[in-house]
Formats: sequence, C-alpha cells, structure tokens
Amino acid sequence: MSERNSYEDKANSADWSEWQDTSVPAGYETLYAFSSREEPEIFESVFASLADDEDDLARLSAEWTLNVVEVNAPSALKRLGVERVRAFPVQVLGARAFGWSKDTVEIVKRYFP
Repeated sequence: MSERNSYEDKANSADWSEWQDTSVPAGYETLYAFSSREEPEIFESVFASLADDEDDLARLSAEWTLNVVEVNAPSALKRLGVERVRAFPVQVLGARAFGWSKDTVEIVKRYFP
C-alpha cells in the first residue's frame, strides 16, 4: 500500500462528525467541514485535492478583501498530524460549491453577505 493510499484510507475512515468538530468564528467554516456536510457523495474522491482548493479559496477571499482565519484542525486531521487549518468565509465556500463563474460569485455574495 502506498503512503498516499494509507493517508487517504485513514482520512476516509473518519466519521463525518470528525471533519466538522472545529470551532470557527461566526460566518466561517473549514473546507473540510463544508465539503463533508454539503458534498458527502464526492468528499472521499476529492479529499486529496482539497489542499489545492484551499489555495484557490484563499485567493478568492483576498480578491473579495475577506479575511481567512487559522483554526484548530478537525479531529480527523489531527489524527493524521495536522494541527491547524484555514477557515474561510461561507460566501467563498458557497462560490466554490456552485462553480467559480462570475455569475455564481455575484449570486453567492448576495445570499451570503
């Protein structure tokens, strides 16, 4: 078994609540909590690409002049040795979930001020 498969197997074996047990400021959420709750059908298949998504979310947050905060990692990641993760404004996470188009971004900004 490759190291990557071992890491992904450990991550995927976590209960969904273990991805969602991080305290974040109001209006923020981690990509892991959001994805495991809103996109559970694809969460396991996209887990490996979430770090790249975090970089895209950070860029979009900066573009919208929104803050990104660092928080304690959810327990599923702590078991893998990750201590801290970024939490993003929910409107940025919504834009990711519904596509990155300019139209989507404008709609999400209206519903998640």
